[in-house]
Amino acid sequence: MNKRTLLMVVGFLGTFAVCASAAPVVSVDHDTYNFGSVLEGTVVIHRFVITNVGNQPLYDLKVRSTCGCTTSSLPVTTLAQGASVEVEVAFDTRGYGGKTVTKTVYVESNDPKRPSFPLRLQGQVVQMAAYNIAPSDLQYLIYILIDLRSSEAYAQSHILGAENIPYEQFTTRIPLLPSGNLIIVYDEDGTKGDEIAKALIQAGYRDAKSLMGGFAMWVRQTGTKFLWPLGQS
Repeated sequence: MNKRTLLMVVGFLGTFAVCASAAPVVSVDHDTYNFGSVLEGTVVIHRFVITNVGNQPLYDLKVRSTCGCTTSSLPVTTLAQGASVEVEVAFDTRGYGGKTVTKTVYVESNDPKRPSFPLRLQGQVVQMAAYNIAPSDLQYLIYILIDLRSSEAYAQSHILGAENIPYEQFTTRIPLLPSGNLIIVYDEDGTKGDEIAKALIQAGYRDAKSLMGGFAMWVRQTGTKFLWPLGQS
């Protein structure tokens, strides 16, 4: 083999080696998070950092959750060389009181050597007392009750737990309302309540409701036991 041919072979082999080694490589800052000991009902949340340490783009990045865990949607599905993204994993500990648990989600991508790998949350869940309620349960049960009547009518009597936002002021207050919870509005007879409920739904509050028949129907059906001041109508 002459010198020129030898150099061509060496060059070809070098190019082949570079191409063969060109690939995405997925890396994680740590694959297990120990949350220690938490009270049952706590929602454990942790963020893992995924990085592409290879020399080719990382494609088809996704997270597959398992029973008991949820993950937020990834903002990207492709990572350039050296780029990173956070993976948020949440574990609701309700029903796991008195147990040591390990919960797992799986990260998947086009990494040829590591197409799927686990991320774990693990720790001890302390059993909740019978007289306790989990924050996540309370959040689910909470609703927003709004009295649309005048401040004078509200002061005289209103349904227990209601906040007063007079009808005339309501549209300016819509952006301040929390989202994700049931919102119930009422006026005296249901007319303005229906109007406001429709406006809330159009503004993105899908769980908005109007109390049918308003305050008057509520009093006719339930009397005064659920009114504040107590026993007033």
